[in-house]
Amino acid sequence: MQDAAADSPLWVMLRPDKLVQARLAAAKAGVDEGISATNQKNFLNQKRAHSPTNEDVKHIAALLPKPRGEHASRVVTCHGDLWAANVVKQSNGQTMLIDLEGVTVSYAATEFAQFGTNDRDISRIYLEALLELEEGSGSPGLTEEDVDKFWFEVLIAGYVQTSILRPLCWGIEAGYEEASTADIIARAERFSAYVEKLRSDWDLALQIVRNAAADKSDMEQWTSDEVMDSVLGIIPGVMDKV
Repeated sequence: MQDAAADSPLWVMLRPDKLVQARLAAAKAGVDEGISATNQKNFLNQKRAHSPTNEDVKHIAALLPKPRGEHASRVVTCHGDLWAANVVKQSNGQTMLIDLEGVTVSYAATEFAQFGTNDRDISRIYLEALLELEEGSGSPGLTEEDVDKFWFEVLIAGYVQTSILRPLCWGIEAGYEEASTADIIARAERFSAYVEKLRSDWDLALQIVRNAAADKSDMEQWTSDEVMDSVLGIIPGVMDKV
């Protein structure tokens, strides 16, 4: 991240000086394009009033678990905000992506953080398409373990995005809880330790993820306080019930 361009989406989101510039640019656009005062105020105030320092951002970035595995850790061009509303089917039958200001280079698993966490089949479809493109390169066939491990990395990326990065830089007006930088650093440390425990015990990781997937309405239970505390040894015996 420290090597990213100064005006890259991540820096604009997190750095106080770039945040100020973004707000000024948005204010000017509001005047030029006739955006209503209410909409303009909502846009300008949707980020945290007190952004973390550059050093805090670098510290948190260093704590976060990075995607692992051949496919999840591929560095690719990502849309950056890929979900249903940004996929448009045209009248001629062709499909296109819109809302491209977040396009960046990142790990493949992070592209699915917003819409691939609740459905393992999305990971399967992606991997099948990827291997089809690589056909003839000597790549082995897709296994269920390949799908499970990629999806696990997508789940990790989803938690990082929704429970660490977004609360770090978006305020409660945007629908996210207000949390101090110290709280988010502690959350990142705890989650990183939890992920390392699960990566070192794949059978346990698979058990937790599959149990959460059995209730698709609550995939977030895999990162519930109770489950994390049990895996980290803070509350013994809870995993016996999972």
